[in-house]
Formats: sequence, C-alpha cells, structure tokens
Amino acid sequence: MKILYTLLFGFLMSVNSYAQNDFFQTHPLTITFYNHSIGVPFKDYLKFPLNFGIAIGTSFNYSTNTSNSRHQAVQIGFHHHKHLGTSLLLKTDFIQRFNTKDNVWGEISVSAGYLHTFNHYPIYSPDKKGKYSKKRDFGIPSFVFGGGVGAGFQLDDVQDMIWRPFVKYEALLETPYSSFVPIFPHTLFEIGAQIYQE
Repeated sequence: MKILYTLLFGFLMSVNSYAQNDFFQTHPLTITFYNHSIGVPFKDYLKFPLNFGIAIGTSFNYSTNTSNSRHQAVQIGFHHHKHLGTSLLLKTDFIQRFNTKDNVWGEISVSAGYLHTFNHYPIYSPDKKGKYSKKRDFGIPSFVFGGGVGAGFQLDDVQDMIWRPFVKYEALLETPYSSFVPIFPHTLFEIGAQIYQE
C-alpha cells in the first residue's frame, strides 16, 4: 500500500509543478471519479455497493479540425473493490473525438496500461513443513487493454478556467490474472472533467 501512496503523491507533486509553468494552458488537467466492476461490458456496471475510484491525468492533442480531433490521454488511477482489493491503474488512451458546433463531443478510444492489485484479504503460504504463515503482499502485476465510448461538453469560462465535463464507459481486459484464469474482464463507469487554465 505504501507504494500506491508514494506514486500518487509523486504524481500530484508533478501536477503542481506543471501548473506553475503554464502547462495546463495547452493541456487539460483531467480529474475522473469512477465505479469499478467485474464482468462483461454493459452488465452490472452500477451494481451496489459501488467500488469507487479516482484518477488524475492529462492529454496531448495530435490533430484538430472543426469536426474531429485525435488525442492521447495518460492517467494514474486508484480504486478499491470490495472483493478484489485495492488497485493502482496506469493507463493511456488513444482517442478519436467527434465535435459539434455546440461545444458537445462524442469519442471512442482504445486503451493500454498497467494494473497492480493488492489483495483485500491476508495471504498465507506453506513452508517446507507444511505450516501456513502470513505472507507479505507485494501485489499482483498485470497488463490491461480495451476500449471505451464517451461524451462531453464545454462550459463557458469559470473563474479564468475552461471546464469540460464528461462521462465515459470503458471495458478492460486484464492479463495475466492467475495461473488458471488468463484473462479477466473489468468495466469502468466514469464521470469527470477536463480543466484548462486561461
């Protein structure tokens, strides 16, 4: 768990540093709250109780015109699932966005990243004599890939900042999950905002 807090603290410090040199005038600060679920896409993604997560990141613009644009987003996220445990998610999304004249957009994306999960329950392992003892949890590393769909809109300037609220739904596959389950499905239902400095 200390690893998660250290990484999050370091990322927040880097965000503060970038904010001081006007980085976020051309790149958004993206803050996302999400619910994490297990299962196939579009099934039980809002099943209660919710498994809350939070992510912070930014994005880079590759090309833009009046009707569409291409971006790459990067983020670090943190969520707790009541059955699986606590996870750190490092992810990048390649985004195709479709824009309207009314400051509304829709998007599709493909994703790839790294997931590190710490178990919710204590881990025990046997020694040479067959006696079980508690084992230190270093977490389970794995890769994730998948895709998503989303939509959002742009608000008028608020206190010298541009706000772009959005919703997004993502389906991710984790691999390897275990020796007997090579691929494990996850879904994320996201609500957040992109924030630009004026």
